[in-house]
Amino acid sequence: MIYKNFLNNDIMNTLKITLKQHTPLIHFQHDQEGATLRASEVKPKLDKFILTNLEVGNYKNKKELVPKNWLIGKGEKESHALNYRMKIVAEGKNEEYFITSFFSLKQKEQLNNLPDDVKTLLTTPYFAQEKEKNRILKRKNNWNDWTDGNGPSKKGLLCPKSIRIDIYSIIEDDSFMKLLAEKVQAFFLSQNFGTRQSKGFGCFEVVNILLKINEKEIGIPLLDKEMLLKEMFDFVYKKKLDSKDLGLIFNQISQDYQLLKSGRRKPYAKSKLMLYGLNQLKVRWEKRFIKKCVNNVYATEEEGKYYKLKSTHETPFTTDEKYIYLRSMLGLAQQFEFLLENPPQEDQKNKMIVKLGAISSEIERYRSPLLFKVYDENIYIVGNSVSSELLHQGFKLYVSIQEDQEWEHEEVEKRVIYTPTRFDLVAFMQFAMEDKTNSAKLDYDTIKGGKNK
Repeated sequence: MIYKNFLNNDIMNTLKITLKQHTPLIHFQHDQEGATLRASEVKPKLDKFILTNLEVGNYKNKKELVPKNWLIGKGEKESHALNYRMKIVAEGKNEEYFITSFFSLKQKEQLNNLPDDVKTLLTTPYFAQEKEKNRILKRKNNWNDWTDGNGPSKKGLLCPKSIRIDIYSIIEDDSFMKLLAEKVQAFFLSQNFGTRQSKGFGCFEVVNILLKINEKEIGIPLLDKEMLLKEMFDFVYKKKLDSKDLGLIFNQISQDYQLLKSGRRKPYAKSKLMLYGLNQLKVRWEKRFIKKCVNNVYATEEEGKYYKLKSTHETPFTTDEKYIYLRSMLGLAQQFEFLLENPPQEDQKNKMIVKLGAISSEIERYRSPLLFKVYDENIYIVGNSVSSELLHQGFKLYVSIQEDQEWEHEEVEKRVIYTPTRFDLVAFMQFAMEDKTNSAKLDYDTIKGGKNK
């Protein structure tokens, strides 16, 4: 769309939105001056949110329900993009964070020697910067000097002051901008932004809305956050902490998500998802199936010997057990790792790595249906149903062994595991909030979705 004389048009209406940022935005342009929310990410999401929430029809056909001048393009080139321009500006300088998933006690001691301008979030559900840990520990100059020829490590950005979004429209129909003004608070409650957004990063809140129609300014009253969350999601759970410290908040999110999906090591607790499968669905999850398929199958260099998984305390396999790829219901896992009893390198803890690949080319990535929202010292878990596209899908197994290139992405022949044919995410979340196995409780208050314990 070419906006000819857009900003000089006498009939232009404007919507001014003020945001408060609650958690760092993991930004791919983090090293640029004034980097903040990108209009190229926000606008398509807002357009889809507006069209999806029209009262009738489905999203793909929504453009048939709105006036033609609301949409960019004409005829066959008409798109789902709404006809307005957006500008986003952060007030003041960003705080910068180095974000990783785990630091050892020794590494944390080394952090005490770093300058005050380096902020760190050390225990979070963000795993993409494990190789960059040593950069922050060995750093000698300023933040942007840890390049190693690869550019600075990715940062999280948080604007401590306000962020302003200005929306300009030349559509003469006043109802268009009024609709945007009505929906924008709910939109930001329903979304996070940037990388790892489902785990609480990139959380923003609308704190002021000012609509200007034909030179007349109209203040738009804000609605109650929890009321809007209840309207948009099938379940809403809330945990109130005693601190606004981001390190504590993301450590809590990381622990809670682990307890829901995979279980915890310290303190030990079984996965709520695994327990739900055993107790409610009468099935076992994929981990036992995978171990059964790959243990003592792949040969070592020694004749007649095979890589053996390190022993566990799990009960023996039986022939009548039913297995499903259950963990997929909370997001497709990138890979499963198992320590070897006889690693290829002596005195090493080399691993067998198993990846699950969808048979259908349409199922490549599936984000967790759980969304963590952070508002000051409050953590919310919200969500809706699991996508039907992920149900009853087959996945093949592919094996790699560290330090042994002979076995790299090797397909496990004739081994396929399927996702469930049905899965009630609301029922699972209620089970998870009530379950106390291993004395492990999530301790969230129920706002919507089940009994409040």
